[in-house]
Amino acid sequence: MRFLTVFYVLLVSLSAFAVDMTPEEQTIRTAYAKLSYAVDLETAIGAVKANPKVTYAQLAQDVAKGSLTFRLTNFSCADISSVANQKYASTFDDIRDGGDVIDITSVTEKVTEGQDRETLMPGARPEWSHGLKGPVPTSTVAQMLPVMEQESGITPLLRYCGYTVTVSFEGRSRTYPADFYFGLDGKVAPGDMVVALGGGTLAELLVKPVYPQALVETAMFGKNSAIREFLETNQRSNATCRHGEACCDLSVLQCGVYSPDLKAGRQ
Repeated sequence: MRFLTVFYVLLVSLSAFAVDMTPEEQTIRTAYAKLSYAVDLETAIGAVKANPKVTYAQLAQDVAKGSLTFRLTNFSCADISSVANQKYASTFDDIRDGGDVIDITSVTEKVTEGQDRETLMPGARPEWSHGLKGPVPTSTVAQMLPVMEQESGITPLLRYCGYTVTVSFEGRSRTYPADFYFGLDGKVAPGDMVVALGGGTLAELLVKPVYPQALVETAMFGKNSAIREFLETNQRSNATCRHGEACCDLSVLQCGVYSPDLKAGRQ
């Protein structure tokens, strides 16, 4: 099991659907929604750099073709203490079957204007690969807990959520179980062993804004009609959105730029 710990405060928008979610489910959904959006932004800016005269229709087609999408279901959350005597392998989803996985490369796009202005934008590039293959520990959860805490950097680990993921990319899909682990004071350790092996990028995006600075805050916004239409078509707004961060509908795991940020970019 591999972990990357984050301290997380929910800053993105919550749809009406989110009212029925636990805070833990909201956290998990936010991580996947932002990852999907980071992939879309990377595809969009790549298409414009490759062809500055790209049309919106072609840009939208490229983004749809390169999209990384998720469906999350069957959430079940509990105290780790409640499963302490159960077998680790039958309780948590430490997948080591050598099957298809999605490797994620985090990137930072840079747009340079003039001699001294650089605008940065986060993005992500997914790629199908092959996962780990090997035996899963036969110990109980209680016996494995010190190892889990050491690897995650969270002591104590208190709660977990299990859920089912369907990930789709490049016409291929995989459905599998995954887990998130929670400690005190907002500490989170994703345990998805298929997407970003151990959830590293998922954890990273919980604390790093996913915002299209390079598309909104540069001359690209004014000069490229395809980018403007892409951003305007996908803009979102509600009372829980924050400036400079993805505005997400957690029910469908889709994000867009916050509408006031888009208006500011037009000025």
